[in-house]
Amino acid sequence: MSNTYSLSERLRSVGAMWSEWAVCVGALAFTVTLSFFLTCFLMPGIVLILAWQLGAYYKNPNRRKYLRCVRIAPVVCTSLYISAFIMIAALVANRLLLNHPDYADSLNPEIPYISSLIIFPVTCLVSIFYATRKSRFGTSPCRHCALVMGVSTVNNVMSEIFLVRAKGQITLLAWLSGMMTVVDWVYYWLIYVNVNFNSPDTYFYFAFPIIVYVLSLVYLRRQYSALSVELRIAAQQSEAAENQGDGNVLRFLVINGDSILVREREHADNRMNMCLDTPAIVRLPLDVAVTDERAADEFRKLSGQDGFTVRRLFTNKSVDGMSTTYHFAVILNDATPLPENWSLGKNWMTISEIDMSMRAGVLSADMSEEVYIVYTITMAWKTYDSRGFRLYPVRNYKPTFRLRDLRNWDVDYNDRHWLDVARFNEDVRFFRLKRYFRNLFCHKS
Repeated sequence: MSNTYSLSERLRSVGAMWSEWAVCVGALAFTVTLSFFLTCFLMPGIVLILAWQLGAYYKNPNRRKYLRCVRIAPVVCTSLYISAFIMIAALVANRLLLNHPDYADSLNPEIPYISSLIIFPVTCLVSIFYATRKSRFGTSPCRHCALVMGVSTVNNVMSEIFLVRAKGQITLLAWLSGMMTVVDWVYYWLIYVNVNFNSPDTYFYFAFPIIVYVLSLVYLRRQYSALSVELRIAAQQSEAAENQGDGNVLRFLVINGDSILVREREHADNRMNMCLDTPAIVRLPLDVAVTDERAADEFRKLSGQDGFTVRRLFTNKSVDGMSTTYHFAVILNDATPLPENWSLGKNWMTISEIDMSMRAGVLSADMSEEVYIVYTITMAWKTYDSRGFRLYPVRNYKPTFRLRDLRNWDVDYNDRHWLDVARFNEDVRFFRLKRYFRNLFCHKS
């Protein structure tokens, strides 16, 4: 898939982050408001339906195609589901304890629970869990960004923004729900009388959450407006650089047997002076069509080598966000020796050495992404079908991985769905149950 996004698309994605907050956190505020008008006996069903609709909304496969951050949605969905079950438990407990002489006087059958006292503590705990848990990709984008834009945040400006801003949204939700939890429960224990709702009760349990929600919309709108201005300035600077002839980039992952060719170069990050990267990088004007034949010609001119096979891997957005980086694999023929005018060096590394270099942080971000995607997608494709079910009846089976076979593997490395299969498959605990609920509560992707 093409991962080149225009300035208008990136600005729209920033606005979409505000919209995601408005819809998802608005669902929490709507639930609290609705509880003022509906009986407590209807609320659990309403909350479950609302959580299901919200899950279907953010899992809609049509929305997954676009550049947007959806991390706040599962936080709210999980909070609503848990809150609904707690409401059901409160209803059952209220009915059972009404006939108990020790509790009958303190219980009100008309108000078995107050929605705010359930929803906000649950949301606070769920937000803390999501904000503090470690991503499967470490500091790289979450699953949605990995599927849409790729793994490397260095070459995906928007995924870097999403990574920071989404965590900020979840942290903000944790603080706001925690604050309302403290306020509502302190009021409940010190002032509230469990008979009916008077004016102060209505303010604390219904009006106050709406006011906090509206203030959060204003606060985030100001933040994202400032971010949009920064993106416009960055786009102008990128356009100036593009006019100077940066153009599109062709990267070749050179493979000989089961080894990969590397060369030291200056590191793009100031934390290190040098890093390991492919020596085969070509820049082309923006108006030149990049085909497999053109890529082969460019590598032939660069290396002086004739005996090789070119395999297109995937395309990705370049640093400036305007041009495209084309990632290719070049598999050298075993029977063809390197020419005398071979200019790319002879520093070959095995896949295990590449892995150690990645873990040590000495491999460039682009090459790390190339190796990660080739290895992860290949192993997923050789182990599972497209639905995540094992191809062989052996649990945790790991097939062989040999780089020399890359030319024969019939898998599309541009199809990021395989990254999802690598994460969610039959070797995951409770896979069938999780898959059932995923299909039940979400649109199939």
